Amino acid sequence: MSANRTIARVASGLGALALLHLAFATPTYQRPDGLPIGAAALPIAASIALAIAGCAWRTAFQRPASWLALLILGQAASLQIVDAGTRLHYQHYRPWATLPLYPLPAAILVMQLALVLGGLRSKLRVVREWIANELGTGRAIALAAALVLLSATLSENVAAYRQELVTATLVQLTALGNVVVLALSAQGTAVDALSKWFERLTGPDDATNHAGMDRFAWWCGGVATVLSAILAVTVYERHPHVQDEVKYLLQARYFANGMLAMPAPPVPDAFRLYLIDVGPRGWYSVVTPGWPMILAIGEFLRVPWLVNPVLTGVNVILLYLLARSLYDRRTARVAALLLLCSPMHIFLGMTYMAQPATLTCALLAAVLVQRTRETDGVLTAWLAGIVVGFCSIVRQLDALVLAGLLGLWAIGLGGTRLRVRAIGGLVLGTALTAAAILPYNAWFTGKGTAFPIMEYHDRLFAPNANAYGFGPDRGMGWELDPNVGHGPIDATINANLNATAMNVELLGWSIGSLLVAIAFVLAGRHGRTDRAMLVTIVAVFLAYFFNYFSGGPDFGARYWDLMTVPLLVFSARGLLTMGNRSPTASHSIARTRFLTAASALTIAMLAAFLPWRSLDKYYRYLDMRPVLRDIEQQQSFGRSLLIVRGPEYPDYASASVSNPLDLHANVPVFAHDTTLAARKALVRAYSDRPIWIVDGPTRTGDGYRVVAGPLTADEVLSGTWPR
Repeated sequence: MSANRTIARVASGLGALALLHLAFATPTYQRPDGLPIGAAALPIAASIALAIAGCAWRTAFQRPASWLALLILGQAASLQIVDAGTRLHYQHYRPWATLPLYPLPAAILVMQLALVLGGLRSKLRVVREWIANELGTGRAIALAAALVLLSATLSENVAAYRQELVTATLVQLTALGNVVVLALSAQGTAVDALSKWFERLTGPDDATNHAGMDRFAWWCGGVATVLSAILAVTVYERHPHVQDEVKYLLQARYFANGMLAMPAPPVPDAFRLYLIDVGPRGWYSVVTPGWPMILAIGEFLRVPWLVNPVLTGVNVILLYLLARSLYDRRTARVAALLLLCSPMHIFLGMTYMAQPATLTCALLAAVLVQRTRETDGVLTAWLAGIVVGFCSIVRQLDALVLAGLLGLWAIGLGGTRLRVRAIGGLVLGTALTAAAILPYNAWFTGKGTAFPIMEYHDRLFAPNANAYGFGPDRGMGWELDPNVGHGPIDATINANLNATAMNVELLGWSIGSLLVAIAFVLAGRHGRTDRAMLVTIVAVFLAYFFNYFSGGPDFGARYWDLMTVPLLVFSARGLLTMGNRSPTASHSIARTRFLTAASALTIAMLAAFLPWRSLDKYYRYLDMRPVLRDIEQQQSFGRSLLIVRGPEYPDYASASVSNPLDLHANVPVFAHDTTLAARKALVRAYSDRPIWIVDGPTRTGDGYRVVAGPLTADEVLSGTWPR
């Protein structure tokens, strides 16, 4: 038997290596630059599945490992029939008519369905018992409805949406059946070994809350930081990919150099960027300065790309501290692990977006309020208020939600009431810190209550284009806006977009990320703190219901990021408590089976979803890419002017990141080819420099490419250069 096991492991190892070679070294799965495409996620996942099955051959874990391999393979196959990619759109399952173009993924999914149906036949009694004990018929129907409605995003074509609902529901139900069979297939020695392992992982049974840290939280935070940093370097290329990030990074750069604004560019039309304005005070970003102030620390240290990965790890630690003080050690550890393995959180951590900082503010403020409650102190209440106030100059709507929730919590809704002095410190700390934005606004607009971003949008689009609430004048006419203006129908559509994105991205589970949290809520065993968490979800939902824009398909439901904490806490609570009512299984065995299922889903996510999302979407997302990395191998430019042809976004926006703050510095300067008048003025302003013409990705269909140069100013003005 030992020899057979060795042979099986060697064979599976060789097969796994062959599949990895197929993914990374076969032209079919490669881009022009040699990196794998999204389709390579299938052989990558298959190699991991084969390795897992081979290692468990002829052991107590053979059956659960085989089901795990099938779960991985099924998720990887289902992702191959999803249309996501680097374009700006919400992902959808491909129409049935196109499935013959994907014979291998379709065959794998059919095989998975057949095997799962066969495996479930002997497990139906246990499943029915769990439903009866935990939910009952009515709540089980509600859970099934949630699974269906959250499985697919709305489409303009109703028939296409119905078809996609069928596909998505079938895929999720198959994965759910797969993970149920997997969890129940572990018997005897395997269950005992898993129980002991989960006991070590989650810690001993400690039903009391306690404010404190352990090495486990530090470990989780460190791993989260490292994982996000690796993605920031390898997938995101330490380069902005979304328009918002360009202005954040530019603002951080001039903040790091002690400037509130930059000198106006010599030819404003040739350096124009969205959300970057020119006024009497100079050239500046119109967004609130909170997040760029944090990002400026990284810019000062020459590692701005590392700021969000650090905050990603800090958020994991803060979530542990909050959950440990509100619940128990096991809930805190499982919630921290779920945040550590959340694709939405980890992918946001590789970006230059503001959401990780907002989540840090929210978690830190909540931890400080809870600390105030435990110690009866006042200083921590003031500090909590300062954090909330600072959050208001990062993201105002999130800060408003946070202030309201913490205020209710402080006066006794969901927790013990704080003393009057502490409540006063929380309120005053918030108000005084938030008021710091008033002189900043006045510096640019002449009025403390007039925000630069509001005046900018009113001038660029129309009055109230960026205003909050319902109205026919809301919005900028973007493609992702459901309808003109903003009303209840638009708000409902936006809610669906965010809910389905959260269901995909929060945990990346093939059964849906929200299923366990919803099941816990429906089960009805809630304490006072659980109800406060539920209020948080409702508050975030209502706040953004009246916001005209959903946030778009970038990095999951990022506008709902504050929901992450209660949703993951509910998921942790569900995994640890659901099944306790079963008369035929002990609490320990039920918990082991649920944690086994969650572990299997997370392993499948890491093997299938994470590489697929990295390769299929976020690498060179929206055609944003480092311009110098594309063209500096073609030529050493030195003190030159490079005129970029193509749309402002992505072609010029991506290139502008390489510009110096001083547009007359002795380094390459990138300008945008807009109008003939702007081009003439630009050439005259830089007449002492050699000039190069660069085509952007949307013109070349690939990367940046030098098409002419070096040219003199006269050659550019006369148009005699080769076109």
